Amino acid sequence: ENDRIVEIDLGSNNLRGTVPTELQHMPMLERLHLPDNNIQGTIPSEVGALGRLTSLDLRSNSLRGTIPSTLFGLKQLAFIQLQSNAISGQIPNSIGNCTGLKVLMLTQNMLTGTLPSSINDLVQLEEFVLDDNVGLCGPLPPFSSSTNLKRIFLGE
Repeated sequence: ENDRIVEIDLGSNNLRGTVPTELQHMPMLERLHLPDNNIQGTIPSEVGALGRLTSLDLRSNSLRGTIPSTLFGLKQLAFIQLQSNAISGQIPNSIGNCTGLKVLMLTQNMLTGTLPSSINDLVQLEEFVLDDNVGLCGPLPPFSSSTNLKRIFLGE
């Protein structure tokens, strides 16, 4: 029964393949951790159907494509770790809807464009790490609502 699974942690297992879209059928899933594998493809938009998800760790894989805007509709999602992949495109403006977000790690990807002003709506944000994304440009949002913010890394 998929409705009882609350955590999947398969880090550093030399997994290959893609993030399965069937995860959307695990309504109780709170933590999805698949770091340090050889997972390819894109982050499926179906991840946005995991309404209880609090932590997503897909760092150090071979993911490409854009960040699905559906991901940021998850109000309980507090930790997003997508660093060290080949994720491209802009950070979706829908990021401001992810109001429970505390940690956003997007280091070492191929993100481009300006940071959406909706980042200022992330009142719980504590860590914002975007270094080594040479395509990012433009002004920084004011972060005036992010009173818990402790770390920002934006360097090359």
